[in-house]
Amino acid sequence: MPAFELQPVSLPSGSFAAAWFDDEQCLWNDSRLRKPQSLRAFWNTPSLQLYRPQLGPTAVLYNPHAFAISEGMRDELSEFSELEFLPVEIKGHGLFYILHVVASRAHIPGAPGYNIVNIQAFPSSFEPSEAFFRIRQPALSAAGRTDSCVLSTFANARGAHAIRSLASAYISSFQVASA
Repeated sequence: MPAFELQPVSLPSGSFAAAWFDDEQCLWNDSRLRKPQSLRAFWNTPSLQLYRPQLGPTAVLYNPHAFAISEGMRDELSEFSELEFLPVEIKGHGLFYILHVVASRAHIPGAPGYNIVNIQAFPSSFEPSEAFFRIRQPALSAAGRTDSCVLSTFANARGAHAIRSLASAYISSFQVASA
């Protein structure tokens, strides 16, 4: 079964199709989102804003650290137990929901002790059963010692199909090569 990496859609102009959301300093980064544990019980709804509020919100919002989705899209994706929807207040536009992936897979074998920056390929035997998942950093790496995952979000064919059918204007799913 193939694996797909979820990425923001870029427009020919170089900007992202999804509206950018952030804090006032453009520094919002909740490192807990890189961990595969549920945050629902500990989550305090942050108040954030659109980077270019004059353009208005899109159904999917983008930040380098997370995607946020509209309530309607959240309802459509609620069948996936691998996803947790964490509310964020977008100033002047109400609630959106961070797509937090709580399913993770062990790191792909490689050099122990180094953080994985980008996954170019999965082993040919890799069979993701989870519709959405993250890849844990190697246990001996700096990020692995804090139980963090690679920044990318991945999906199997079922998860990629759901994203394509709901959010293809904002989120693309690229098939990751097999090694």
